[in-house]
Amino acid sequence: MIGYAREANVLAAHRVTYGLQGIIPNNTGRLGNASQALDVFYKNEVAPLQELFETFNEWAGREIVRLPPYEANLN
Repeated sequence: MIGYAREANVLAAHRVTYGLQGIIPNNTGRLGNASQALDVFYKNEVAPLQELFETFNEWAGREIVRLPPYEANLN
């Protein structure tokens, strides 16, 4: 049981859902909709970091960081 708790804590620290990591959780047999999970992950985790990186441009007075727009293509 201790091994599972440690594993869950490490995975939670990465803040990526099981489905996006390709891991099947022990307590369920399904991963859900990967496209929706990716959209939520981008909105909650990636977009705020991108905004932070883009502040470097404001600080430098020129474009030093360029990030591509988000396009989910899972088909």
